[in-house]
Amino acid sequence: VTKYLQHHVLAAKPPPPPPPAHKFSIVDADHSGGVNRMELVALIEKAAGLNNAHAIVSDDLWNKLDKNDDGKLDAAEFAAVSQRMSAHTLFIEPVLVYPPQKQTAKAFTTIRNVPKVEHGADQQVTTRHQIIEKACENFVLLRQGTLAIPGNSRGWNEWYDELNDEDIDPLSGVKECSALDENETAARVLGDAADAYVLPMLVTAPGSNIFFIDPAAMIANTEDSTEDGEDEDLFARFEREGLTLELKPAETNNGNDVALAVV
Repeated sequence: VTKYLQHHVLAAKPPPPPPPAHKFSIVDADHSGGVNRMELVALIEKAAGLNNAHAIVSDDLWNKLDKNDDGKLDAAEFAAVSQRMSAHTLFIEPVLVYPPQKQTAKAFTTIRNVPKVEHGADQQVTTRHQIIEKACENFVLLRQGTLAIPGNSRGWNEWYDELNDEDIDPLSGVKECSALDENETAARVLGDAADAYVLPMLVTAPGSNIFFIDPAAMIANTEDSTEDGEDEDLFARFEREGLTLELKPAETNNGNDVALAVV
């Protein structure tokens, strides 16, 4: 999910211009004279190395970027977006989506094991390290009437917009972190209780697991890909030392229920 930082970034000088792969003429793939939302999605996926995932640009974010509300970014609007990428005021908060499955349970529990980890003074401090002493991950389940899920980026963006029209936002389902000693916590369940299927998603609290849409990554990701030619799996964005998570129905069958999702 792509988001927008509202505060200004303090800097001694403006951020550098984007590299060639970030040029308006290249991102405007259909040569329409403007960058539409799906062209921006493609740029974000490329810049973030999301070859194995799909980026979502919400209506709220798009309306902030498309100043004249004409459905596309003109050269000036795109230049502003490029500057925000370079200044790290656009970022992604990843969500892991698990296969949908039939489930009659009404409530679910996240069983968590996140032991406290000590970091050396010389270790690089990242957002994940800053919140390491709290548990910020939880499962959100969306009830739906089918096993079907979108198969491409356009479909996921339409899926998210349709849910927002119904005042449902599964991607913002985790509001805050909790103490590490809370080994069990209630998973959030959204949607119509009459629907027979659930779509499990692993979501993190706002700001606890972000990465920036860095223009330089479009070059670095090409050079640093794995030996089999694929970028780092999105699953790695959730890994931290000792973290294990299981999603199970709240009413267990002697503790022998099979987990719906595991990290």
